[in-house]
Amino acid sequence: FQQKIETWQNALITLSGVISNYDAELTITKAMEQLEKFREVLESQVKIPHFFILPGKNLASAYFHFARTVCRRAERSVCALLHENPSLKKEIIPFLNRLSDVIWLMAVKFENNSF
Repeated sequence: FQQKIETWQNALITLSGVISNYDAELTITKAMEQLEKFREVLESQVKIPHFFILPGKNLASAYFHFARTVCRRAERSVCALLHENPSLKKEIIPFLNRLSDVIWLMAVKFENNSF
């Protein structure tokens, strides 16, 4: 589990470099594939609620909900930046979107104390 998180952290560092230097090479394919696979695993394990979840049932889930908010904010900022600078790599947005999906699923999983 920690290795997956470290892979995603490294991908975020790479994304930061790409955002600051539009010519930088974007190599997040492995991280994106891991996110997709992990999301599928979590979706099969987590009962998706059909109602709004109030974050904070426990500390771990609250941290994940907070991390998701930060990730969504970053996604919106990158979208705005992309409108200003079309040369920015478009692959950043799907990665941030999938990352926030995984973070949300992890928050829900922790809400149910099933980790």
